[in-house]
Amino acid sequence: MKTKRNRPSKRRPKFSWEKLADTNAAPIMMDLQFVAPTLSDWARFCEVNTSQIYRWRIDGIPEKQADRIAVKCLGIHPALIWPEWFDTAPK
Repeated sequence: MKTKRNRPSKRRPKFSWEKLADTNAAPIMMDLQFVAPTLSDWARFCEVNTSQIYRWRIDGIPEKQADRIAVKCLGIHPALIWPEWFDTAPK
């Protein structure tokens, strides 16, 4: 009988929506107006549809999208939003 090997998971990590929402991106998104951004504002800012934002709030943001949002939309490295960014790097 064959036994299962402990293989590393192929699932990529997901990053917290709350950490993204807590960044200082709101003034950038709202053209320096001091108004809390809505989910529609986040969707426009992240260049996705609103249903994607709802999924990210529940499931987390996949690594590829988190990287794109941080670099392209915010102009910062993802590790500045998610300190655990390098925890999943191959050793």
